[in-house]
Amino acid sequence: MSIVPERRFSPRRPCPICGGHDRLPRGNGERCYGFLSEDGRWAHCTRDEHAGGLEQNQESGMYAHKLVGDCRCGVRHDPSPADANGHVPRRRRKIVKIYDYLSAEGNVVFQGVRFDPKDFRLRRPDGRGGYIWNLDGVERVLYRLTELLAAKRNETVYLPEGEKDVDLLAKLGLVATTNPGGAGNWREEYTTALKGRHVAILQDNDEAGRKHAEKVARSVYGEAASVKVVVLPGLPEGGDVSDWLNAGNSVDDLLRIVNETPEWEPSSSAAETPDQFDDVGTLLSDVVEESVEWLWEGRIPLGKLTVIDGDPGTGKSALTTDLAARVTTGRQMPTTKE
Repeated sequence: MSIVPERRFSPRRPCPICGGHDRLPRGNGERCYGFLSEDGRWAHCTRDEHAGGLEQNQESGMYAHKLVGDCRCGVRHDPSPADANGHVPRRRRKIVKIYDYLSAEGNVVFQGVRFDPKDFRLRRPDGRGGYIWNLDGVERVLYRLTELLAAKRNETVYLPEGEKDVDLLAKLGLVATTNPGGAGNWREEYTTALKGRHVAILQDNDEAGRKHAEKVARSVYGEAASVKVVVLPGLPEGGDVSDWLNAGNSVDDLLRIVNETPEWEPSSSAAETPDQFDDVGTLLSDVVEESVEWLWEGRIPLGKLTVIDGDPGTGKSALTTDLAARVTTGRQMPTTKE
């Protein structure tokens, strides 16, 4: 994939991923110094907030987005078919909502950013009026932490999955909070803010929601004054408390259901809660048998983990250097006759 200098982005050729270019006026956000591949199939963008699951090229500091078809960043950049001239209209992602995560003192620690088309990213202030799109080294706090800490100890704290749910519940006069990142991203340190409080976890109606509710309940159990996992009746698949309230249910209906929900107790049988091991490893029974292709027949499989072990001075470094040289020059692997 070669680089063509004249195809670097300019005010007349904006980046098809972020809309930026290398002459973006100061004060209008972060610049993009990307370029298009010669065949026009890839856009190399420097803006990490658009990277999603892409890996950064360590040499260029850019992210290679596939312009035709599904990109590993999680967004399909050609959602509409090409016109008669072969032009593919692309929908530029835009920020639709920003959620401030505040410290106990009321300072912005980081933000949750919601995009359209649907995407969600976290960012932190860089101290210069801009943002860094990761939370490296940042204290993780719950959403609406200051309101939570100011609430009376006997008030029930509601824990849905998302910030929009929290904002809706707060608008209805309830104390609510959530963790950044949504389902599956609960951390043990979040429990500290809930110690001694009555907690009602509002479970989303999908598998991720059920696992998340279980994980949060296990974390706060024994620290909170009480824990309930609330299943809302009539919730559609994938639905949340906002869907439930917007369907005509009232806050009084919610309070009644929470009141009737028994307190959560951990299962005494590990067999009943296999998901507690989800973050640890993979059961051998879940491993699908597959054929193996070899880089070095019988020794190094392609795409698999290989460990080279031995005592000091036995040639491990020489061997790995020789293998790297063979791969990069296209030479055959060693045979038993070599």
